[in-house]
Amino acid sequence: LLAGDDTCRYLISSGRFLGENVWQPYSCMMHKYKSSEAGTCLRDQHLTFVGDSRIRQLFYAFLKILNPQIKEQGIKV
Repeated sequence: LLAGDDTCRYLISSGRFLGENVWQPYSCMMHKYKSSEAGTCLRDQHLTFVGDSRIRQLFYAFLKILNPQIKEQGIKV
């Protein structure tokens, strides 16, 4: 990527599917963290998720990495 390039557009338009709903951009290797790895990495860290229903979906996806038994909850509008 060149300085000033729109990295989001590049990551979305340049890649391939690795399976059902798994997008792999050509420019980076994304690691799928196991629950234990994520827990170790995030120990003693504070995270804040701020946003709308899309961020809520990312939040619950994040929680499922830490604990696959988590069920999505909350008020649906």
